[in-house]
Amino acid sequence: MNAKIPSSLKWLMVTYQKHMQQLNQLDGQLNEIYRQRKLLLDKIEPLKKVIGLHEVPITASDIPSLRKKTKQSGLAYGEVTKLIYKYLGSLPEGQDASVSEIFYYCMGEFIISAANDASDQLLLKSVRKQLKNMAYKGNIAITFSGNTYKDSRYKRLN
Repeated sequence: MNAKIPSSLKWLMVTYQKHMQQLNQLDGQLNEIYRQRKLLLDKIEPLKKVIGLHEVPITASDIPSLRKKTKQSGLAYGEVTKLIYKYLGSLPEGQDASVSEIFYYCMGEFIISAANDASDQLLLKSVRKQLKNMAYKGNIAITFSGNTYKDSRYKRLN
């Protein structure tokens, strides 16, 4: 004779099992990370000793760590370029656009998760830099080179 399990209890049991399975997977991943960490530490220790023995007086703590390449705008690679081409392509023939116009278009296309003044400044810097790079490569044209008071203006090439 089989007893019928109430649906609420069955849901609780299944949810519990799923969470336990995820926890076990995470424990396995953590164990792997700790193993890799120990291997790296075992490789670093002899290097520290050899650096200390070198004729140039330097210690391992004097060596700066490598910098990570960070994203300027927080957008995926190539997204700013795609948006610039899209915006300039939507303009009528021969019309140009300022950096600010392109920046506001990019802001409107992407909802930046942590929208604040700092992320806006990073996006603006990314747009400016990418516009300059694209113009330098000859992909777009500069119609007005900006200064402190006015934005540069760009247009697509035919």
